[in-house]
Amino acid sequence: MHMNPAAKPAWDRLAEALMETSPDCEGDDRYITDINTADDKRVMWEMCSACPLLALCVDYATTERPKGGWWPGHNLKPSTRKEAA
Repeated sequence: MHMNPAAKPAWDRLAEALMETSPDCEGDDRYITDINTADDKRVMWEMCSACPLLALCVDYATTERPKGGWWPGHNLKPSTRKEAA
């Protein structure tokens, strides 16, 4: 994985927390695709909102700006980046 060097500390904190906490999104393929139904997006947003790792995920995603997938309640597909701002 190629990572923005500025995002490494945020990733390390998130990865460490993931060793102790399994978020509801773990293993959910909806989070790694850029195409989801409106119902999927609502459910995913609710899952992110209730996640104990949300702040760490937000920190990483806003620093790294992943090129796709679903990160802290937002689809980060390039055409929808304004939605996540």
